[in-house]
Amino acid sequence: MYHLQAFATEENAPTRTTLGKTAEQLAARVASQLAPNYDPRRPVKVLNDVRMDGKYVAQQQGIRAVERMKRVGLHFPTGTGKTPTGLGAFAHLASQGKVRRGIFIVPPKQTGQWADEATTFMEPGRFRHYAGRSGAAEERREAYADPNIHMVMVGHQALRDDLTWAVGKHFFDGDEIAARRALRKGPPANSTPEEREQFEQQQRQMVQEAARREGWNFEFSMIDEGHDALNRRGKPNSRLANVLDAITASHEYNVNATATPVKNDVSETFDLLHKLRPDRYPLSKRDEFLRRYDAGDIESVQEALRREVAPYFLPKSISTGVTRHNGVVPVQLSERQKARYREIHQAYLAAKRAKVGTPEHTEAVMRLFPRSEVEAMSPEQRTAAAERASKFLHSRRDAMLNRVVHGHDEELAPEDVAGFDAVLEVAKQHATDDFDGGQLPGIVFANNPGVVRKLAERMKREGQRVAVIDGTTSREEVDKIRQGFFPQGLYDPTDPAGSAAKIRQAAKYDIILASNAASHGLNLQRAGWLYHIDDPSTAKTWQQRTGRADRIGALHPDVHVYTADYDAPYAKRRKRILREKTPITEAFQKDHSLLDQDETGTTQRIVERREENLGEALHAGLQGHGKPPAATREEPAEPTAAEEYAAQEAAGQTSMF
Repeated sequence: MYHLQAFATEENAPTRTTLGKTAEQLAARVASQLAPNYDPRRPVKVLNDVRMDGKYVAQQQGIRAVERMKRVGLHFPTGTGKTPTGLGAFAHLASQGKVRRGIFIVPPKQTGQWADEATTFMEPGRFRHYAGRSGAAEERREAYADPNIHMVMVGHQALRDDLTWAVGKHFFDGDEIAARRALRKGPPANSTPEEREQFEQQQRQMVQEAARREGWNFEFSMIDEGHDALNRRGKPNSRLANVLDAITASHEYNVNATATPVKNDVSETFDLLHKLRPDRYPLSKRDEFLRRYDAGDIESVQEALRREVAPYFLPKSISTGVTRHNGVVPVQLSERQKARYREIHQAYLAAKRAKVGTPEHTEAVMRLFPRSEVEAMSPEQRTAAAERASKFLHSRRDAMLNRVVHGHDEELAPEDVAGFDAVLEVAKQHATDDFDGGQLPGIVFANNPGVVRKLAERMKREGQRVAVIDGTTSREEVDKIRQGFFPQGLYDPTDPAGSAAKIRQAAKYDIILASNAASHGLNLQRAGWLYHIDDPSTAKTWQQRTGRADRIGALHPDVHVYTADYDAPYAKRRKRILREKTPITEAFQKDHSLLDQDETGTTQRIVERREENLGEALHAGLQGHGKPPAATREEPAEPTAAEEYAAQEAAGQTSMF
């Protein structure tokens, strides 16, 4: 490793011995390229000899697949190297003169981390990259147009907004509002498949032409966490999806990277195929595709669907090198939580009995709203809100039950929340489990930012060093928290205990408390345990959360993953809904190389006996291993959420203990 010292020009500048003409030319080239991407406040490891063989053979296959297939879905498990594979694919293609510039479209808070990865893995001095740390739109747009910047890292929404601005400028006389309407507009409801296809083509051509006029030219694109930009049944015209589809359709090479390509239903499968190969999967074929495959609960149909996508999706079974121990933490609500739970259920029953528009109805419905919202309404507004809510009382009730069970109900103090006690107990159990005998670092995830913030209050009072990441945390602050949790450059694999002590001394935080805003892309490899304080709405998010700790490069060979299991009917119903969504997600995570040519499925069954099935970790009955929390247990097979709810409704027991 060479260290370069820059000197100011002085009349009597010091002399030095030359390194040699060739060496100094190389140093000058490296310095000139490195300087725009170098930030001394953000140290990174430089991996001088990362070879794509041996344990990295799957990543090498990914690079070759991009070269051969050109437009491909890269579906490696969370934390197994999609980022360096995408960067490597670009570098490989650039070395052959097949591409000159690439745009990497990533989760909005991850551009800085992607820049760090580029510095870590790319050949020093060869490529200039821009990551937009300032977040300024004008700066980003200049980078898009600068031919001397080889790689641009930009957030999903930032690129959407920049392209919307360009469309407004060139097609709507600068009216960005009109451009937004045009880009989220879908074809008329009674359109034929061919008319829908023509409408989409016109929309895409408008975006592509606006980008061309601005000089925003790329041959390569990669969308990280591509599942966040899918159109699907019920949400067919997302502006984010429409705009990103339009710009990436013009790129010869396109990588759609996500560990979980499908999270809800088969309509998302078609949309991803349509993004990658619109020539083979035009909109005119969507209805036929859905008729053929929209029976996702039938195993034979899922197998046929996997064969359909095999030429375009590249899923791989890749080990992170971490042994994951999944445990379930039974949680009984506190007496205060049980009382609130009953209050809400009684308010729901009273609202159902009362006549809409009466004071009794308004009073009952208002008890299904947070107190702060009710206090902010006038009497007239309360009556109107109650009338609107009468159409979806189940949803209002469930929203309040969610607050009670998981702790962000305004009527509950942090000490009233049993789930917080369980988190603290897990943290205490790992208080001496780090390599140096100190607190084993951990991560806690919750759906609602209110849960995260209230838990932070409690844990800080208990003396824990915690940081919060939620949707309001800026990109710059996320980078600071990440560095404060896992300072770089201090870990020495030959001295784990000494390294842990140095990292702890340099770190500001030992535990990250996060909403789902942090479930994508963050490298938090210092963590040795992770806790799901609630169940997310999809299996995809559960896996993404878990992948913040269970990933390549993790410091600890064993990672403990805990999921809370609340003794409340609402929470159990949520858990069963999540299980019911798991099969469609899992169908696209199996290695296509395991598909038998004779369709007997023998290869698949043999390998599945050896592999961990990710979906089983979602089941509340999974027995913990290693060092589990105070108690774990198994659950028997249960009816679906819909069946359970219908039975309880009939018995009048939907929300009681």
